[in-house]
Amino acid sequence: MNRERRILLFVLDALFPPLCVSCRNRISFRNDKSRVLCQRCLNSVELNKHYFRIPFKMAGRQRVFTLGALSSYSDKVINLIVHALKYDGFYLLAYPLAKLMADYLNFSGLRNIITPESVITPVPLHPSRLKMRGYNQSEIIGEELGKNLEVPALLLLRRKRKTKEQAVILTEEDRRKNVRGCFEVVAGRKNEIAGRQILLIDDVFTSGATMLEAAKVLYQNGAREVIGLTVAKA
Repeated sequence: MNRERRILLFVLDALFPPLCVSCRNRISFRNDKSRVLCQRCLNSVELNKHYFRIPFKMAGRQRVFTLGALSSYSDKVINLIVHALKYDGFYLLAYPLAKLMADYLNFSGLRNIITPESVITPVPLHPSRLKMRGYNQSEIIGEELGKNLEVPALLLLRRKRKTKEQAVILTEEDRRKNVRGCFEVVAGRKNEIAGRQILLIDDVFTSGATMLEAAKVLYQNGAREVIGLTVAKA
């Protein structure tokens, strides 16, 4: 770091000290890359020690979906930062979350089944919701995770119709109905799916309706395997 940059960061620390979104303590511009989450809170997140095998049906057949969730939604810090990321505009939280995701993959052993030809893709937002929020947090996490794993991150899916927020729908059956048929492959991307392992990124896995619907479309377009990766499992 050159002398001018050190001086600038020192001045920013003095005049405009950022606060951790979790504990509200000051963060140093010089020492914290995320600028939004302190190292103490980041280190306090309890990583899951395992991954999950979720049964689901597709085309009348019973299948098993591999899901990795770096922590539980009941983890106080995770709960708070997921909410801040989704609803309060703190898109920078996606960067430390991607680092935690990489740590979790190693910690749980899931990294061992990820292949070199894998492709990362996010669960997409509808264009109207993307315009309102300004970013897709799952896309940012996926791009950063791709750099860590040295695999490409591509936009493979799009939402072809707007759906209600899953959080306001109470029953699992109604959640499945809400997202049924809402995804399709981005034009020209089918060749990027066929025969490959796809790492499907989302922020929270609750009933699983959204992620499993997206996974079905990937399978229908030739994916060899779809692995879900999420920040939190409710």
